[in-house]
Amino acid sequence: TVSVLYWEEPMPAVEYHTAAVVVVVGAACVAAAMAWGKRTWAGAGPAECKTGPQAAACVLSKAVAAARAANKNKPVPPFRADVVDAALADLAASTDAATAVAAEAKAILEKAKKDGAALEARRKASYDDDERNNEPLLRELWAAAGLPPKDFARRSGEWSKLGFQGQDPTTDLRGGGALALDFLVHLARADQGLLRGMVDFNVKQLADGDMSWFLTAVVSIQFSTRLALGEVPLTAAHLEFALGDGAGVQRGLMRTHAAMMRQFFAVWREKHPSVMEYTQFVEPNFIEPFFREAPATWYLIEKRDQ
Repeated sequence: TVSVLYWEEPMPAVEYHTAAVVVVVGAACVAAAMAWGKRTWAGAGPAECKTGPQAAACVLSKAVAAARAANKNKPVPPFRADVVDAALADLAASTDAATAVAAEAKAILEKAKKDGAALEARRKASYDDDERNNEPLLRELWAAAGLPPKDFARRSGEWSKLGFQGQDPTTDLRGGGALALDFLVHLARADQGLLRGMVDFNVKQLADGDMSWFLTAVVSIQFSTRLALGEVPLTAAHLEFALGDGAGVQRGLMRTHAAMMRQFFAVWREKHPSVMEYTQFVEPNFIEPFFREAPATWYLIEKRDQ
């Protein structure tokens, strides 16, 4: 694996051109290099990328970094229209703009821009805005958790088994909009066994009076929202993963979300923290190490990954 390493923090102009282009060979070297400090690995343009998805991810990663810098290093949604437009402009200015790779990258980015707008619209939409279409998703989630379909109730204490904080799941869903429901339902479709395992774990923890139950729904809502808003350290490799199969940004982010949920559940069971420690626990014990790894190392759920 060959990747190009970029420093995020400012450095003297005299050092920039030599320090900014450092080739790191091998996945182990990439992981070690990223541990040195605040760095992201990304290409400088399509000349350093062999495929359309790689080229798209390279220029998009640069655009995200520039937007973050202009925003005082605050998170930036990676598929926001102005960010993608900046990536497209960078692509057009490249010496390789007329190549087939660049043409493919352009098409990918233009689709990503449309997908990003749809993603944001869904994130801003509340459950009640489209209850007629959202309630079947809630019913599907209920059944996937192993709860009898005939007993479905919008308000029920049974929702706690799925990691909702109250009797009405839509209260928690307000934090991530209808998009959060889409991502949670995707997880249930992709690996119902995983969701059932989370429910069974919670039932046992609650029965034993253990404070280490897993907030499945709350975690899922937070992860999906953070992905959509760029509140996790997405590198060029992660962006390529989201863009690469041509099925759309939402599907790519859903696959990332599913991998996050599976891995975090494993970490949670292993370390067994109190649910009261969740906020302090999640970043150093999961988010940071998870996104130091390339997607090739993730356990992906592919059973019904639609």
